[in-house]
Amino acid sequence: DILMLGALSGAHDAGIYNLAAQAALLVMLVVSVADTVVVPEFSRLYAAGDRKALERFAITSARLVVAAGLPVALGLGLFGAPLLRLLFGEGAGEGALALSILVAGFAISLVFGSAGFLLNMTGRQGYSVRVMGVAAVANVVLNAALIPAMGMEGAAAVAEEVKEEEVSTHLQVRAAAAASLVEAEGEQMVDMTAVGQDKVEAANSLPPGLEAEE
Repeated sequence: DILMLGALSGAHDAGIYNLAAQAALLVMLVVSVADTVVVPEFSRLYAAGDRKALERFAITSARLVVAAGLPVALGLGLFGAPLLRLLFGEGAGEGALALSILVAGFAISLVFGSAGFLLNMTGRQGYSVRVMGVAAVANVVLNAALIPAMGMEGAAAVAEEVKEEEVSTHLQVRAAAAASLVEAEGEQMVDMTAVGQDKVEAANSLPPGLEAEE
């Protein structure tokens, strides 16, 4: 988006937008720190086959990330202009609206936790690839449409829209989890059926006198 903003709206807007984007990344710093703990645990629980514990951990970790990240997002949204001026100089205050829009998009990501990592760590990379592909195409098309009319705010709006792909990723996670649960229950039923058949075969193989005693 910065490259397209520079090409379509000029170097000044691209520079201000870049400063706003750097400030907005403070929200995602919370997610990055959490991922260092969350991602290995996703892998461990999935390898152990404990799907219920994996679901509980994913929900709990997402709630903790929201609790830690939302105050940062609210602070950036409410005090964006003075913060930009404090960090980068007086002229950076022009990016306050773009910063607020970017922060709103990152806040959406907070709500859905590490959905992409959860897909990748549980062997469902295909879902992530599809979501990323759609997001990349949408990013280019929407930037080309909105930047000429709205400048840096248009680029920020596109970034927020792309972040909403996190919603799709989250839904993909839920669908994949449901499919895994059905698959696991199906395997359990097959195993129980096989055990029952073994018992019947064993009973049929007993001598008549012994079977009567049973």
